[in-house]
Amino acid sequence: MKPDSLLSNTRWGVGAQLLRSGLGFLFIPVVVSRLGTVQYGIFNAILLLSYSQGFFNQTDVGYFNFLTKHSAKLNGEKALKEFERECSYFFSTWVLSQGLICCIFVFSSKFVAKKFGIDNQNIGYFIIGSYLVLATNLIASLGSVYLSFLLSQQQNALVKKTETVCYFCFLVFAFLGLFFKKNVITLVSAFALSQCLQSFLYFFYVKQFYKRAIKIQLTPSLKFLKNWSDWKPFLFAKLNGLAIKQSDTAIVLFFGGPELVAYYDIATKIPSFLKVLMGRISESLITFSGANQNPKGQKLINNILSRLLFLQLTLSLALGCGALFYGKQILEAWLGIYISPQIVLGFKIAAFIPLFHAFSSSPAALLMGRDGRADLMTWGPTIVSVFNLVCSIPATYYGGIVGTISCTLLQFLLLAWILKNPISTDFGLNLYSIGKKTFLALPVIFGSQFIVYCLLKLCFNRVETILMLVTANSIMGIFIAYLFKSDFKHLGNYMTFSEESDS
Repeated sequence: MKPDSLLSNTRWGVGAQLLRSGLGFLFIPVVVSRLGTVQYGIFNAILLLSYSQGFFNQTDVGYFNFLTKHSAKLNGEKALKEFERECSYFFSTWVLSQGLICCIFVFSSKFVAKKFGIDNQNIGYFIIGSYLVLATNLIASLGSVYLSFLLSQQQNALVKKTETVCYFCFLVFAFLGLFFKKNVITLVSAFALSQCLQSFLYFFYVKQFYKRAIKIQLTPSLKFLKNWSDWKPFLFAKLNGLAIKQSDTAIVLFFGGPELVAYYDIATKIPSFLKVLMGRISESLITFSGANQNPKGQKLINNILSRLLFLQLTLSLALGCGALFYGKQILEAWLGIYISPQIVLGFKIAAFIPLFHAFSSSPAALLMGRDGRADLMTWGPTIVSVFNLVCSIPATYYGGIVGTISCTLLQFLLLAWILKNPISTDFGLNLYSIGKKTFLALPVIFGSQFIVYCLLKLCFNRVETILMLVTANSIMGIFIAYLFKSDFKHLGNYMTFSEESDS
């Protein structure tokens, strides 16, 4: 199995996410128009139980992320055997914990549904959908074992292609299902089928490359605890990720019910697309950082990170300024329905989250890949996440989704502040220089978005508004890319250089 280059992994990660975002933009308005906001909120509530997007993803406690980094140091059959050995220590405990959680939920599902404010008319949909997702988790979690090994062998590009194909299959299944039956079970069934397909494909890839499946011993063992010092940062990274999305959704669901969850998802969806896009870039950087801890690698990382941060900040500012000027028009053109002031305000606040997330995505991934930063990546983000959780409960109770989103913004701001000095120390990053360059781009972004705001006043229907938004922002993007074309060129060159140096 030949490892993909950093450039290839990043390009496919970004390309796949852009395609998924485009398809997602089409998917959500169709679902909201056919099912309504309540059932769309119930669908999001059910996904909280899924392995790929929900709380069940936390059951591996970051161990497979550790295995990805650990096995990345080896290649071929040797890497597979080492992965099997370390995985076997943990697998039985992991499966037992999932089974225990499933049993607890099955016996308490009606109680959970009532606590989440799901009415009697929809409680049956919630319970059936939840059971279906829990059954799917058995297959999806096994698929995640194969996924972790593929990522350890730097097969990010292959993984992203697979995720995109399976997401497209989910949309096809969902659209066809909604044509015949309009209820949330249709969406859950489509999700379950796509997850099973994705897991099968990961199994197929490993079987094709190595002519055999991954062999896992089911004997219970606590030997996985010997890796605690190396595994610990990934455990806390899992818990920190939990505090950002799933816990916020659960808090909103508890205080406001499924309809408020739908409003929260709508308000944060577009900023989440950009945030996840940054995450797709970061996924390739953990193993890359671990493999480049020499002085030459340090310099290469500095050159890549400084340009990557600038481009991410520029994109984030463009979204933030656009939301500030014409956020209501964006949401109403996208969904085709009236958008309440609460959702609009939530969207305007959420639009600035990617700006601070830029400092905690790629830089954090590079620090995670370094052997000497385990303690920092353990306590720092954890303190911030606990603070976010504590603040989100009263903020959501009194301020609704606006309070929840404001706490998330504050969380990323604090995390960016914590990581500021480490990324400067480890990679020699000049944050002042990056900030100065970003400040030079700000008048162009601010002025362009104000012009778009003025032009939108000339639009009289949804189609005209969408065309104006797409055209004007595309022109702005091309203009900014032209102004800073040298940064794009150098970034590509450094990533290509990393490929050559590894070969």
